[in-house]
Amino acid sequence: MDDGCGSTVAEAVHQCMVDWKVPFERVPACNFDTTTANSGHNTGAIVHLQHLMNKPLLWLGCRHHSAEVILTHVFTALEIEDPKSPDVSLFIRFRNAFPSLSRRPRSLNFAFTKAPFLITKEFDLLIRLKELRSADFARDDYLEFLELSIIFLERNRQFSSEYEFLTCGALHKARWMAKVIYSLKIILYKREMERLDINIFEDDEQYGKLVRFVMFVLHFYVEHWFKSPLAANAPKTDLTLVKEAIHYKKYDPVVSEAAVHACHLQGWYLSQELVPLSLFDDSLSAQEKGAIATKLMRYVPSNRLPDRSGRSFGKPLFQTVSYSTELVDLIGSDSAFFFSSLKIDPAFLEKPPADWKNDPSFIQSAEKVRTLPVVNDAAERAVSTATEFLSSARNEDRYQNNLQVVETNRKELPSMRAKKSKISSWCDSSVLTS
Repeated sequence: MDDGCGSTVAEAVHQCMVDWKVPFERVPACNFDTTTANSGHNTGAIVHLQHLMNKPLLWLGCRHHSAEVILTHVFTALEIEDPKSPDVSLFIRFRNAFPSLSRRPRSLNFAFTKAPFLITKEFDLLIRLKELRSADFARDDYLEFLELSIIFLERNRQFSSEYEFLTCGALHKARWMAKVIYSLKIILYKREMERLDINIFEDDEQYGKLVRFVMFVLHFYVEHWFKSPLAANAPKTDLTLVKEAIHYKKYDPVVSEAAVHACHLQGWYLSQELVPLSLFDDSLSAQEKGAIATKLMRYVPSNRLPDRSGRSFGKPLFQTVSYSTELVDLIGSDSAFFFSSLKIDPAFLEKPPADWKNDPSFIQSAEKVRTLPVVNDAAERAVSTATEFLSSARNEDRYQNNLQVVETNRKELPSMRAKKSKISSWCDSSVLTS
């Protein structure tokens, strides 16, 4: 998308804010897909929007979109398919063969050689995924991804035929879960396809590459994905993913290099401006929070604008992470902008972390952080809904009425926001396994 596109989007958003009488001073941040059209240094929509508002914003890149970028880098690096092809022919062949396969296969393919540290990690991960399933947090594609991951991690036990595999869905890029769901199913159905003399692989090498991709999905990606909606957990989760990807180099250098490179390209929550989110992460120890608070007190309070790349009000600066990096190492002078932007009183930093939960300024600040949107699934669903129902109306009034009916119906369903507390407790038990 060109510069005109970015400015057009920014002007449309700005005009909506004016029409809805939204005070600019009440808008501290912007949540967005991390495409160049939105996040470009000079021509992105967010840069234009900041200039129209005449103020810098906190850049809250969609963590699900960032995770998809990381996944795509790994998939491409493994050369499972021709990267120039618009479709994944392997997935298409499997979808075409699926009607011939049993929804409850007799046997599943579980024979893999794993790195020792992954075997140790699997046990704890399986427990957390089952807790997440019992909390009824995931639905639709997310639930299918969760179920398939649990089946894989239970592969040393006898498979229960009670689970019925769903029909293969769409493959378009807007369906975030397509790559992982198709890959998991293909590997699981390997023995079933052999039994029926169905071959969808170009050669054994392609199957081996897909196995390596699935290993990355199971041991790194699934946990990261389901933690993504929590703003406070974002810095620790992203840092953990980078460290695990670096550690994985001794077992699969190609996957490791691709994942680390992509993580650095999507380092929104490891920037100096957003690392202070970790102060509100319940899974972080008091010692870690104390070290971060001590370093932050060098820089806050401060009203200075952060240093950024590109134009003034430009893009936040990303930081390079190594295996020895800790969250406190990522704190710097730009971290003060986090407090001034969200109008957070830093007084609680002077107290021991054990006393923060009783401090009024911390309680108020934690509530602000809890409501920060760090994924834009709702926006994706809104666009999808608008597209689906566009053809059902002959005029604008009828179209808007249809959308309101759909929205009202969905509001009656269980709130995803209410379930954040359930996934939050699940995240608290997470530790880096090395």
